Amino acid sequence: LRKEYELTRMDERLQCWRLKLEERVLQALENRENGKLQEKDTSAEQERNSKHKLKEKDKLAEQENDRLAEQVKKLRDQLREAQDKLQEKEKVADQEKERLTERVERLGAELQETQGQLQERDQFAEQEKYRLSNEVIKLSSQLQDKRGKLQERDKIADQERDRWTEQVKKLRELLQETDRKLRESVKQAQKDKDRLTEQVIDLGARLQEAERKVQKKGKLSEQEQGKHTEQPENSRGGGKLMR
Repeated sequence: LRKEYELTRMDERLQCWRLKLEERVLQALENRENGKLQEKDTSAEQERNSKHKLKEKDKLAEQENDRLAEQVKKLRDQLREAQDKLQEKEKVADQEKERLTERVERLGAELQETQGQLQERDQFAEQEKYRLSNEVIKLSSQLQDKRGKLQERDKIADQERDRWTEQVKKLRELLQETDRKLRESVKQAQKDKDRLTEQVIDLGARLQEAERKVQKKGKLSEQEQGKHTEQPENSRGGGKLMR
């Protein structure tokens, strides 16, 4: 678009330059005609007296005409060259315009394709967002359910812990009571042992006393038997057995 604008401005400048060139050519021709009219208006007497000057002026005018014709030719050549360049530039501009048009059309097609892809992506993103939202809701529900179950399990665990704590407390109290009774039983057993020991010692002393008395009685009995008359061997054996 910028190149097209520059070409348009160049075309306008060339048109303006061509108009100025035509205006200069017309002005030169007009000046030439005016010069001829001024020369014709000169009085005949002046013409007779200044033929040489008129010839010189004609020569100068002819030279001026040749110069102007040469300038006009150069200007026409320049104008033709400028027109050729302008046509070439217009051709290049048309080609550039066509290329830009094709590029714009291609970019438009790419833009439409990109917009289509963006719409598809937006649609996919919306679907994915909806799916993820449902998944989050589902997971949130499952999480709440698991939290509820966990709280219920914690509650049951607390109750079970309290129950076991109470049982341990009772068992500890029972153990303490059993330990106390055991200590009392051991203490009582020690007392019974001491008592039985005393009884055994007493019985031992009594037994020793009884044995001593028996031995004493045996000795007295042997002394009495020695005083009797002799008896048969069997009778003595029977006496020993009796003793």
